[in-house]
Amino acid sequence: MFVMQNAKADDYGVKADEARLLPAYCKPIIPANLQHLARGSYHAPPGFFHGQHFCHGLKFMIRAQRAIGDKKLRDYRLQQAVGEFSYVVNANEGSPVYLAYTRIQRAKAYEMGGKLDLALRDLADAVRIAPKFPLAYGKLSDLYLKLGKTEEAKSVLQAGLKRNPNAKLLKQRLIKLR
Repeated sequence: MFVMQNAKADDYGVKADEARLLPAYCKPIIPANLQHLARGSYHAPPGFFHGQHFCHGLKFMIRAQRAIGDKKLRDYRLQQAVGEFSYVVNANEGSPVYLAYTRIQRAKAYEMGGKLDLALRDLADAVRIAPKFPLAYGKLSDLYLKLGKTEEAKSVLQAGLKRNPNAKLLKQRLIKLR
């Protein structure tokens, strides 16, 4: 098993094809764009603390998805992604939605690695942290469905709609389950 001490020097670089897949708010972490950070011309979205770790987590998720047929490399990349997202979670700074979204991304990494119990825990935490964030309910419901737990999935969607009565995402998913 790989550990972070074995990380290669180029692990934190961002390749052009990866950069195209990252959200716009991650562009400043690309080495060619770091001068914006040095000049102070980059302003992160409100509540977006430790964004470089969040964005590197997304990048490692991309690399894990591309490691088709190489389980050892895929697991290593997922471990890196979890580590980056965990840094943000453990720092516990930022808006509740940002912290919930970070847990959603870490849950995705856990799910890709087959650690469904950890994914469920993170998604439940996301709902607890940001109870008005419909995506958290939607992702938790999706995982319950994947596990064949339809009643739990419905219950999560209904709880989400109590907090977010106008959430189209939750309404649409609940309709599909009926």
